Amino acid sequence: MDSVLQYLTEAAARCPGKTALADGQDTFTYGELLEQSQRVGAFIASREQPNRPVAVWAQHRAAVPVLFYGVLWASCFYVPIDPALPPAKLQKLLDDCQPSLLLTSSPEDGLPAGVSFPGAVACLEEAASQGRALPLPCPQHGPEQPLCLLYTSGSTGTPKGVLKSHGAVRNFIEAFLEVFPLSQEEVVGNQTPFFFDASAKDLYLCLRLGARLEILDGGLFTFPVQLVRHMNQRQVSCICWVPSALSLVTQLNTFAEVKPQYLRYVFFVGEVFPMKQLNRWRAALPEVAFVNLYGSTEIAGICCYYRVEGEYGDNETLPMGQAMPNCQVFLDGGGKPITQLGTVGEVCVCSPALALGYYRDTAKTAAAFAQDGLQRVLHTGDLAQYREDGLLVFAARKDHQFKHMGRRIEGGEIEAAALALECVQRCCCLYQQEKGKILLICQLLPGFQATAKEIRAALKSALADYMVPGKVLLVPEIPLNANGKIDRPALKQGLGL
Repeated sequence: MDSVLQYLTEAAARCPGKTALADGQDTFTYGELLEQSQRVGAFIASREQPNRPVAVWAQHRAAVPVLFYGVLWASCFYVPIDPALPPAKLQKLLDDCQPSLLLTSSPEDGLPAGVSFPGAVACLEEAASQGRALPLPCPQHGPEQPLCLLYTSGSTGTPKGVLKSHGAVRNFIEAFLEVFPLSQEEVVGNQTPFFFDASAKDLYLCLRLGARLEILDGGLFTFPVQLVRHMNQRQVSCICWVPSALSLVTQLNTFAEVKPQYLRYVFFVGEVFPMKQLNRWRAALPEVAFVNLYGSTEIAGICCYYRVEGEYGDNETLPMGQAMPNCQVFLDGGGKPITQLGTVGEVCVCSPALALGYYRDTAKTAAAFAQDGLQRVLHTGDLAQYREDGLLVFAARKDHQFKHMGRRIEGGEIEAAALALECVQRCCCLYQQEKGKILLICQLLPGFQATAKEIRAALKSALADYMVPGKVLLVPEIPLNANGKIDRPALKQGLGL
């Protein structure tokens, strides 16, 4: 059986009274999670055919995973909806996946004005009360049974939904625990919103282990001292956050006042972790394991990992690491595998954990998921190269590369050099094609008074001449998307680029 619901039934049988989900207000034990999700599943099954999409209004609350699992009990697949989506983009998403049912965690939640949705809307309380209380049999899901449909976080254009299966998620979870033997005693501190793919790691690892998922209030990240104190109160032992969230803790000198007391693992994923901030975390918590994870929305979980060992200077870059045991990872150079050191190629992945494809878009699926004999190969769009020890090092996104003065440049190299400066909190490198100019936008740390001229002068000593930005622009704040990554389209729009 490949259903992830087997994780839930086994955990509920082992430890029915143990807390499964908590968010500071609501708490669900494993027994309650099983009962409530089955009731929701019975409600859905009474009105939906199997294999249908069910939209879920995905606030950062403990009730939302209950709805997710309820959808799975009905042999449907869930579509997490970002509540902060602009109405126009929300409409495009709904038009693309065409659900006939939207679930919310509270009766007060619902679609904003101006969004057309002909289907039904039901909250958790309504669905659970109308669903029959009799235990449901665990659905006999095959490995390709759809589990969830996740939309990429781009701010413009047509939504692109990635459809993932039960078999892919289970394959990843088992491989992850083979590498990182976490226990049922873990308390996982969840930062990632439930409408982003990285949150599935937290959800299904906890379900598999019978561990507790502690959903951290997003407001705490504005006050890192309170955040760490809350983590200590809740005995959080494991986190997997985006580097921007981790960086905020050290940028505001939090560890001078309070340190995590129970933390054992710090995983980070989604973007490059500025080395100067990682070094501060490691110096403050020398007994904690720090692990760089690399993956793609088109993969359930990750495909590469690197346990941070040894010393790294503030200007150095961590490797993506080695392949997970369930993945084969290689570099492609125009149809030929790349093996030599220092040569940049596209990261490609073969794995049972690959997504099923892009929802209702066979052309995009065929372009990204090539068929090589009996196996599928994902072309990630990320560029990397091998270093001397055989580990992969990220170079850039294909769409973030540009050619300047006859040379191919990765904007990430310029950003890494800027982030190594003490005064820079975050930055973004853009290329103005029509002007032939490299533009670096910087947000300074509070209390620093550096000028654009001083930053550019510092970069001259760290970068080759052809990579030095033609212009450095200081802004009060660089916009971030809901997952804490830099929102490049919003930044360009705000600057009129």
